[in-house]
Amino acid sequence: MDWRYNVGFLLKKFPNIDVELIENGKHHLLNEEELIRDKVFSSIHRYLTDDA
Repeated sequence: MDWRYNVGFLLKKFPNIDVELIENGKHHLLNEEELIRDKVFSSIHRYLTDDA
């Protein structure tokens, strides 16, 4: 997948979205090694519990 194209496309279509790149993440983040999954779940948790 061309993530650079996809991120650019999404930012154009939805200019108010938050994008977070997961270093060393590949295609399906929730099926990757535990360290990657932990980063993803941590990011989701921060997003959902952010009071800002």
